[in-house]
Amino acid sequence: MRTFSAGALALLWFWACGGETSGPGGGGGGAASAGKGTGGTRDPRTGGPCKLNSDCDAPLVCIFGLCHEQCAAAVDCAAGQLCVGVDGGHVCQLAEESKCKFNSDCREPLVCAVDKECRTPCVADRDCVQGEVCATSKVCASPDLLDTSGDLRPP
Repeated sequence: MRTFSAGALALLWFWACGGETSGPGGGGGGAASAGKGTGGTRDPRTGGPCKLNSDCDAPLVCIFGLCHEQCAAAVDCAAGQLCVGVDGGHVCQLAEESKCKFNSDCREPLVCAVDKECRTPCVADRDCVQGEVCATSKVCASPDLLDTSGDLRPP
C-alpha cells in the first residue's frame, strides 16, 4: 500500500483546484470560477457577463449577456433600478442599461422614453409589471412619474 505525505496531498489539491490559493471572496479563480457554459472565467454576480443562465449564480438569470435579478415589481430591485419586461419574464435593469437618447440605445424589446430611460413598451396596464401603468406614450412607468395627462414627465 502506497502512502502520500501531507505535502504531496497539498500539492495535488493545489493542482486540482487550478493553482489558486485564495478562498471565497479572495479574488481567486480556479475551478470555482470557470464558466459553466462560456468556456472561460465568469462573474456569477449581478452584472457579470454570461451566455447561459447557468453562468450566473442562482437565482440570477442571463439576459442581454449579463446576470440579472428577477423581479415582479420595482420594489424587488435595488434603489434606482426599474423592473422591465423581457422575453421570458421580468428583470431588474442595470444602471448601464437604463439611459438612452434613441430607441437603438436600448436592448430589445425596451424603448427609449421621453424621460431618457429604456422602458418596457405597452398597449395596456396589464403589459406592465405590478405597480406600473401604461403611460399615454405607450411605455410602462410608475404612476408617480406621470403628469396630469397620464404621460411621463421629461427629465
